[in-house]
Amino acid sequence: MEAVIARLEAVATRLEATDGRLRQSGASTAHAVPATVSVPQGGSKSAPITPPTSKYQDQDSFSQVISATTAFLDVAERIGGEVLLASRTMAAGVQSVRKVLPAFQVCRAPSGPEELQQLLAPVATQLEAAGKLGSGSRSPYLNHFKVVGEAAQALSWVAYSGPNCGMRSPPDHVSDALQAAEFYANKVLKDWRPKDATHGEWVAALKAVLKAMQDFCAAEYPRGPAWKEGGLSAACFLQGDSGAPSSTRAPAAQPPSAPPAAATTSQPGAAQPAKRAGQVPRAPPPPPPGHLTKPRGGPADEELRKASGPTGVAALFADLNRGTAVTAGLRKVTADMKTKNRPAQEGAGIAAPAKPQAGAVAAPQRAAPTPAAQPPRFELVQGQKWAVEHQVGVPDLVVADTEPKHTVYVYGCRNSTIQVKGKVNAISLDKCSRVGLLFDRVVASVELVNSSSVDVQCTGGVPTLAIDACDGVQLYLPRSSLDTDVTTAKSSGVNIIVLAGDEDGGKEAEGPAEAAVPEQFVTRFRDGAWVTTPVSHSGA
Repeated sequence: MEAVIARLEAVATRLEATDGRLRQSGASTAHAVPATVSVPQGGSKSAPITPPTSKYQDQDSFSQVISATTAFLDVAERIGGEVLLASRTMAAGVQSVRKVLPAFQVCRAPSGPEELQQLLAPVATQLEAAGKLGSGSRSPYLNHFKVVGEAAQALSWVAYSGPNCGMRSPPDHVSDALQAAEFYANKVLKDWRPKDATHGEWVAALKAVLKAMQDFCAAEYPRGPAWKEGGLSAACFLQGDSGAPSSTRAPAAQPPSAPPAAATTSQPGAAQPAKRAGQVPRAPPPPPPGHLTKPRGGPADEELRKASGPTGVAALFADLNRGTAVTAGLRKVTADMKTKNRPAQEGAGIAAPAKPQAGAVAAPQRAAPTPAAQPPRFELVQGQKWAVEHQVGVPDLVVADTEPKHTVYVYGCRNSTIQVKGKVNAISLDKCSRVGLLFDRVVASVELVNSSSVDVQCTGGVPTLAIDACDGVQLYLPRSSLDTDVTTAKSSGVNIIVLAGDEDGGKEAEGPAEAAVPEQFVTRFRDGAWVTTPVSHSGA
């Protein structure tokens, strides 16, 4: 019995010393209530003991974060709607961090990731909620949701466990989240600040919350949480914080409104500690800190809860358990909605062209720019090549003084006639239009490339005529040059006219004979090979 009384005296002395320090500093600290433990069956008294003290020394420095968050919510209240709901999610995350901070002073370092996740479960819940704000949303406030989702990542600094944990130090981690949020914050400023300046204030207030959080981490936890050596386990801390009873540890009680009295015995007549003379009654403790968000159960929380709905595995099983009610929300397709029952004009898949409005003036179409006129050229280059270029409207251009080694190159001529006298090696006609070419004899070949409406006449002889990508070519050949090979490719409108001449015996032949070069061909498999022949039309 004397040992119990001595212990009670020691507890009273410690409580008085704590009360004196509180009066001198004026700080708002959490008061611990003496817990009771059961004594063995040999005694009938319950003696009070002092549980581990969990004073929150960082409350004053974290108050700057609380103030910034409150100002942030005030601005969100002025915007309202979905922006307010998203802002409350961010504020709830700040509140969850505030509840975790005392654990850093009274708990030992978690033994594994599972214990740390159990302790930080409230923070993780708010981070998940913030991340889902912008998922699949088509709201005009999508960028607001993105800002909150990125900013909420700053709250995960509480999970920092060391340099090798995959995270930067808490101040740097919060700074990274601030920079990531600024990307979408700039979009909010661009889209909404011209319409409503309140959105600009909202962005500035959210940045102030993150900067306050960064300053707090730099001042209190620059190297991460400092756990207490030999402190409580995370399970004991959470159990005490929730007020759940336990046989090994007394539940944490609300701050007392009166000085804690010495424990009384369960039997009458038991000895009690004497009341000390001159003891001053204690002042009532400060009220517990309020929530940053609206009280639970309010209309705003109910609206947010309905909007979010069940998530994760609960949502999956909820959909599976609906059974046949899954299709209850589908809209029935009526007969008039079916394509086969629609009128002909409604079933057409191609929209009719819009009719021009009466009195509307069509915008003038810009004409295609005409190519700049190039200077004409007519000269013998290096004694071997005649260059006839960019001749326009010249009806009597004559290339004389030719030799068998000379070549003639005609390029870019229009509405002109070129005559080549004598014998030359080759003639090339490139990108010409409405041009006539008259020549005597050619040793190698005459080539026509990328030209249209061209008349070519040979008065002597030419072994080969090659026509490539031309349209409207008239070839005039004498009877003395019927052995000429005419090669065509990707050309159309090619006609060969054989001029009249003297046959053997001096008898004059009939008039010119004209033949068209085929443009259509048919390919058939004959005798083990593919055979291509011109298309012939019978019955002509």
